[in-house]
Amino acid sequence: VTGSYAHDMMIRDRKDLSDIKELISSHGSDTVEKLAKILDEKKCTEKDLEKTLSIWADSFAGELLNNAQNINGINVIAVHLDDMDLDRIKLIGDAIRRKGGSSVALMSITINLTSAQLCCVVSDDVLASTSLKAGKLISLAAKLAGGSGGGRPHLATAGTKSPDMVVLAIEKFPDLVRETLA
Repeated sequence: VTGSYAHDMMIRDRKDLSDIKELISSHGSDTVEKLAKILDEKKCTEKDLEKTLSIWADSFAGELLNNAQNINGINVIAVHLDDMDLDRIKLIGDAIRRKGGSSVALMSITINLTSAQLCCVVSDDVLASTSLKAGKLISLAAKLAGGSGGGRPHLATAGTKSPDMVVLAIEKFPDLVRETLA
């Protein structure tokens, strides 16, 4: 890079560096060290958040498991959750799989009143000893809700543009489990 292009690039880089210094409140030659410290703090904060979310998900899963239906020795959970996103219900699903013994869960969320998502999880022992698979169960539940989905045997997701129909999928989920086991 030479000539006026190199000069323009140098001016842009200096402007960027000046903007970075202002953003991190660096007024001397310690910009790199200060930025490195901020990034380290960010990493620590993210790890703390992950730990906190894991503890929260374990607690939430425990509450859901306390209210689970027992079908042929399997804890069956079917619930609509408010004020959550798909990542959170997947965390809860992982916690159910870890802590719930023999368990199967269908959780749903509404997104902006215009669509809904469903997440199904099946514990490893249930996968090994029965015909229950999250991908199959989510397909059946999603059809009831006017949507479609799929996934792996232990975790599957689905979506629908008819959030009001998710209630039917949640209500019928225990029956879907019974029918699939039969």
